[in-house]
Amino acid sequence: MTLAAGARVGPYEIVGTLGAGGMGVVYKARDIRLERDVALKFLHESDEGAGSRSRLMREARAASALNHPNICAVYDVGELNGDAYIAMEYVEGGSLGAGIPAGGYDAATVIRRAIETADALAHAHRRGIIHRDLKSANILCDAEGRLKVLDFGLAHRLPSEVLDQVTRSVNSLDAPGVIAGTLAWMAPEVLRGAPADVRSDLWAVGVLIHELSTGTLPFGEGSSFEIASRILHDPASPLPPGMPSALREVTAKLLEKDPAARYQSAAELRAALEVIERGTRADSSAAPTPVSPAISPAGRRRAAMRWTAALATLAIGLAAGGWWMLQSGDDSSLTLYDQRLVSTDVTSQASPSLSFDGRTVAFVAPDDKQVAQIWIQTLAQEDAVQITTGSVAASRPRWLNNDQIVFARRGEGIWTVGRLGGTPSRLLAAGSNPNLSADGSQLVYEHQHRIWVASADGSGARLLEHVPAKYYSIPATPAFSPDGAASSTSDRKQARTATSGSPRSTPVSRLAN
Repeated sequence: MTLAAGARVGPYEIVGTLGAGGMGVVYKARDIRLERDVALKFLHESDEGAGSRSRLMREARAASALNHPNICAVYDVGELNGDAYIAMEYVEGGSLGAGIPAGGYDAATVIRRAIETADALAHAHRRGIIHRDLKSANILCDAEGRLKVLDFGLAHRLPSEVLDQVTRSVNSLDAPGVIAGTLAWMAPEVLRGAPADVRSDLWAVGVLIHELSTGTLPFGEGSSFEIASRILHDPASPLPPGMPSALREVTAKLLEKDPAARYQSAAELRAALEVIERGTRADSSAAPTPVSPAISPAGRRRAAMRWTAALATLAIGLAAGGWWMLQSGDDSSLTLYDQRLVSTDVTSQASPSLSFDGRTVAFVAPDDKQVAQIWIQTLAQEDAVQITTGSVAASRPRWLNNDQIVFARRGEGIWTVGRLGGTPSRLLAAGSNPNLSADGSQLVYEHQHRIWVASADGSGARLLEHVPAKYYSIPATPAFSPDGAASSTSDRKQARTATSGSPRSTPVSRLAN
């Protein structure tokens, strides 16, 4: 069905044709009741007939409940001579994909667009609405540069016979009605015939970040079958080296083949991207002097080299060397070598912890509200990134593995958080000063001036009863031996060691005065 200018569709008067695509034809129309322009989308009839049309109408009505600045509003749904239509907000502007420059956008623009998309998805997902066809062609930029996501909940599933042929026919995805542009954004599980869920939408955000960063799609070009095969079996091409390493990690996580390995919610993704954006903003406001601006909000705390972080680095070396001396019996003097400054910020930084791969340091430093938070910084001298937020002070980060950090919150127990931020998970309701065994299986921590041991997931907490608590000598800052068989603590007068495996039978021994 083709409508000419001036034709009436209920309360809408057709102004002209905006375009046509896989889902239908879109007209610009005028709502003569409210005197506003709308986009009127007529949906193609599905092979599934009236049942499919009824489902689409239900989903369009559900999408009309979405109210978010980055979602194109749905005003109305209806039918004309058996053809379903949707009246939507008219956005004066082009698609996000059409405006990508050769070589992609700068990092700040990519991150901002990804945050807006993730925020829109989080709003919809909380209301039980999955997009299912997210791609740059379904995202518009209005005249003010604001992003608008279209077509929530309206995407058709690929015909089952097409899905069946994905892995066995070179011509499968060139079937009529299947759009290669849509295919390039589909998650592996959807290509295999599984229903889309929130993680399928997040896969599409990974594709979007790649396209915005490079101007190309992560699985290249070619026939539909070739693209589908790469999505199912091959790794995505990486982001360019000029993009922040944290953004590259986020994108790789979004494009994991296994949905369980991706972010599990759009809100979690948004939080990770916001952390990266803060670091990017700090970097863009930095003076030419090659100092790290990451611990500072834009425009403040410029500094030459500071000694606080150097002392933290020294402390790591002394701690490691001291433990080795105690184990080996070598009482020779320590020698510090290969020392270099990691951070150059003027603010206080404390409790440094080196990741297992030796590439990243986690530490404590204040945010712009002077609340102690956990930050990470690579030894490659990239900007530090704040990975916790909130009004409660965080302390003593320790690496559970290369992707997870254990830390304490004042009065709120012991938590874990991903190296890229996100929503922390609580391990223990109470405790402070956590530390981990070398294999990551055990957790030692303080609680009520006593030392406790638990499994790394917070289960099986037990008191090391042989560590005395005295008003003048309180055990603190516990740590495991390399083999996990003993823990050491310090107090104001001396260092002590105890066996963690048999808390009731092994006495404390003094190591040093």
